[in-house]
Amino acid sequence: MGEFEELIEEAQKQSIVGWDFSYLHGRSTEEEVTWNYRGIVQEAMAKVGALLDMGTGGGEFSDRRCA
Repeated sequence: MGEFEELIEEAQKQSIVGWDFSYLHGRSTEEEVTWNYRGIVQEAMAKVGALLDMGTGGGEFSDRRCA
């Protein structure tokens, strides 16, 4: 079994309640992204008359007042 499969197997054995991923403490990493979501959306909104927001969260960036 490869490393990826072993990690998947280990993860499947964990008891996860809600958003508790504490078993990953000290094992996960994250980095700042090189792009700005709000800026991308606002730039696109300036060029269109309508916008469909699908699965991006609460839609807080699709309110034209956020510009």
